[in-house]
Amino acid sequence: MKIFFKLFITILFLIFITLTYLSIFGIETDKFNSQITEKIRKFDKNLEVELKEIKLILDPFQFKLQAKTIGTNLINQSKKIEIENIKTQLSLKSLIEDKFSIENLEISSKSLELKNLISFLRSFKNTPELFIMEKAIKKGYLIADIKFEFDSNGNLYVADFRNQRIRKIDLSGEVTTVAGNGTEGSQDGKGSQATFNYPRGIAVDSSGNVFVSDTGNHKIRSIVQVPYDTNFIVYFSDAAGNSGMVDNTTDGSGVTVDLEAPTLTKVEVSSTNTNTQGQLEQLAKEGDTITLTVESSEALKSLSVMGSDGSPTPLTAVGNTGREWTLSDTVDSDDSGELSFTLAYEDLAGNAGTSVSDTTNNSRVSFDTKVPTLSSVSLASN
Repeated sequence: MKIFFKLFITILFLIFITLTYLSIFGIETDKFNSQITEKIRKFDKNLEVELKEIKLILDPFQFKLQAKTIGTNLINQSKKIEIENIKTQLSLKSLIEDKFSIENLEISSKSLELKNLISFLRSFKNTPELFIMEKAIKKGYLIADIKFEFDSNGNLYVADFRNQRIRKIDLSGEVTTVAGNGTEGSQDGKGSQATFNYPRGIAVDSSGNVFVSDTGNHKIRSIVQVPYDTNFIVYFSDAAGNSGMVDNTTDGSGVTVDLEAPTLTKVEVSSTNTNTQGQLEQLAKEGDTITLTVESSEALKSLSVMGSDGSPTPLTAVGNTGREWTLSDTVDSDDSGELSFTLAYEDLAGNAGTSVSDTTNNSRVSFDTKVPTLSSVSLASN
C-alpha cells in the first residue's frame, strides 16, 4: 500500500513540476508555423511570412497555450515589413480534439519608416492616395499594434471602419458583411439595417458573438450570431417505456439559416470605345458596346437593372458560383449623357440587398453619339 502511495505522490510531483516548467519557461516549436502563416495569408495569398520557432507558455487556469514568436518578417512583392512579435492563444481543448483553433492574433511591428510602410501597402493596392503620400512624406516612424479576432470555426472578424461595416473572412477567404451598410449612424438592427460610426476594436466570445468598439458613438455594440445550420434533438419513448433519441434526419435533409443581406463587392462599367478604353472615365459612340460587371458577397438568386418605369433587366450569371454577373448593350444613336443604373438583387434565401447606383472603382461611361461638324472652313491666298 505504501508503494502505491509513494508512486502516486511521485506522479503528482512530476505533473506539478512539468506544469510549473511549462507555465514559467515553456517550450519552443515550429509545429504551428504553417497554421499561423495560413491565418496571416488570408489577407493576401501572395503574402510571404518568415516565422521563427514559436515559444509556448501554458496557462493552466484558462486551459490555453500562450504562443509568441519574435523576429518575423512579412514580404509582399519584394517589399518587407519587420515584425517585433506575433502573439496568439491556442485552446488546449482544440489540440486534444486535433482541431487547431486560434482565438486571436496580435501583431506588433518594429519601428517602421513611414515611407517604407506606405511602399509596402502599395504592393497590395496601389491607389493614387498612397502614391501621393509616398512621394510627399520624407521622414517619420511608426510602431503598429494590430489585433485580429477569430471565432471557434476559424472565421476572422474585421472592423472595416472607413466603410462603417463589420466583415467576416471565412476559411476559404470569402469576405461577407456581418453588419453595417456604409452609412454613419448608431441604429441597431439585423445585418445591413445596423449602422456604425467608425468601428475599430473587435472581440469574439466562445459562442461566436461579436463585440464592437463603435468609437464614433462611444459605445460597445454586440452582434448576436445566429447559427447557420439548425440543430435539434428529439427524445421519444413507447408505451412500454423504451426510449431513444435522434439528432439528425433520416434523409439527410437540413435547413440553413441566412439572415445576412447580400452586398455588391464589385460594380464596374466599361466601353469598347478604342479612344478611351482602359480609362476610368470612358466615352461611348453609336455602335460601341457598354458592359456592366458585378460581383457579390454571396450567391444571388437574382440581379437586375431597374428601368425608369420599374421594369427589371436581368444580368447574366458568369460561371456557376452565382457571385459574378454581367450585362452588355449596344449604344443607340439617341443615347446621351452619362450612363446611369440602379441595381436590385436578393440572395438565395430571399434577403434583399441595398440598391446600388454607383460603381465601386469610380468608373464612368458618357455617351457621345453626335457626329462632329466643322462650323467654319475657309481658304485664303496671298
